[in-house]
Amino acid sequence: MKYAILFFSAFVGIVLQDTVFNVISIAEGKPDFVLILVVFYALFHGPVQGGILGVVFGLMEDLMTGRFIGLNAICKGLTGFVIGILSERLYKNNFTIPVLTVFLSTFLQSVIYLLCGALIGLNLEGVRLMMVSISDAVYNIVFSPVFYAAFYHFYASRRLIAMKTQTNHPTLGTLTA
Repeated sequence: MKYAILFFSAFVGIVLQDTVFNVISIAEGKPDFVLILVVFYALFHGPVQGGILGVVFGLMEDLMTGRFIGLNAICKGLTGFVIGILSERLYKNNFTIPVLTVFLSTFLQSVIYLLCGALIGLNLEGVRLMMVSISDAVYNIVFSPVFYAAFYHFYASRRLIAMKTQTNHPTLGTLTA
């Protein structure tokens, strides 16, 4: 069920990015809902699952938008992997840390996009791409709290339930009910 919700959220996010936010973009920027989902998923699930979800959602975005099939898959996959590695060192209970992680992930993804684009021969203007990334990052910060509240509530409640079903026994160790 959680994967169905994630896929539906990514689908709606891609549709909103390429319809509504194309019309009301500020400084050519728009929120990257798929990146926000990938970053928060990687924060809670680590590098492998974050990277896999990044590749899958990036490919889904590529197929739905029809631009450079595979480029978003690589960028979001690598970003999810890197954030998953960092997640072990980040304190997820502090609201500002994950939101700032999304902010910085926006720039990380742009740098990866620029490097991958250069490797395949795209003529990208690095300065312009980074300027657009600033407005993208601001949009992402605005929408991140809503996404993080949902992710934290879902995963924190699951962790608490899991902790309640485990009992520590002095001689037998941890028992699971």
